[in-house]
Amino acid sequence: MLDNCLNAIYPTVQIDLTKSKVVARVDLVHCQEVVEHIEAEFLDNLLSSLTCGRIIVMTNALPGQGGHHHVNEQPTEYWIENLKKYNCEVLVEDSNRIRKLAQQDGATYLAQTGLVLANKGLMKA
Repeated sequence: MLDNCLNAIYPTVQIDLTKSKVVARVDLVHCQEVVEHIEAEFLDNLLSSLTCGRIIVMTNALPGQGGHHHVNEQPTEYWIENLKKYNCEVLVEDSNRIRKLAQQDGATYLAQTGLVLANKGLMKA
């Protein structure tokens, strides 16, 4: 994975969310099939890192989905409610649009739980 970060076309950040959080301001955070791998005790590091972006595009594994090191499978509403505490709101039309497009492309996880959220605290910045 480190090789992917070092050779990425776009700037990337590799961080251990069990030890710290991302401290930056960016326009877009894309977090696909990651949140279920982070233990609940590190939720603040995870959510603080996600909310460094004005827009967040994310997916989550649902309870019972199973998978390697899935330690925090939660319903999508869990992530929405927790991100509300960080001043984020779901962009419903955009979330529906991205799910529909993902379904057409066969992107199963994005079609099932894809969310687009706005960080209201950063939208005016």
